Amino acid sequence: HSRTCYELSSSEWNAIIQKKVCDFDAILSSIHSPAVPKSLKEKVGAFEIKVEKDVEVTKTVTNEAQWNKAFRLFKRATLHLFPHRDSELATYENHMGDLFLSIDPSLHPRLISYDKAVRNLVANRGDLTLADINHDAFRNAFRTHIENYGAFVVEKRPRVEICKRFNQGICVGTCHYAHICSRPNCRRQGHGAHEC
Repeated sequence: HSRTCYELSSSEWNAIIQKKVCDFDAILSSIHSPAVPKSLKEKVGAFEIKVEKDVEVTKTVTNEAQWNKAFRLFKRATLHLFPHRDSELATYENHMGDLFLSIDPSLHPRLISYDKAVRNLVANRGDLTLADINHDAFRNAFRTHIENYGAFVVEKRPRVEICKRFNQGICVGTCHYAHICSRPNCRRQGHGAHEC
């Protein structure tokens, strides 16, 4: 496998071969790295040992375009080794594409966390593939990482005050306050107190 063809580090190739989780941050970093991974060769008797140093992870997947770039490279490399996984990977790519389209871009970091969780599940369980998008394990990961009451979201979410202007119907929408109903018995998104 040549770097020019698939641009993956040896650790990512090994992850694909061993059906472990690929690090999309490492894949994205390798795409943008100007350096070719360095190899160290050492002769031990009649044997030559080659150790390849991976590209340093300098990029983080934070949006849809970066995720798509990393996934497509991962998919191409995976299909090079396992062509029978084409339908599975296409199903998952479509699933993630639908989610990226239906979820507000401000929540895409949650979607990327969901993707990591799903790929971890699939790597650690022998009974799941990436095509099992309707499985309870996928739904649980979705609730945990994307929905407002999920454990991952609640732990990570900073405390934000409710936007008073939104609740009066006069906010321009570019503020950093929470756009939720200020009525104590409601607190839902999608409308302000003036509409509740």
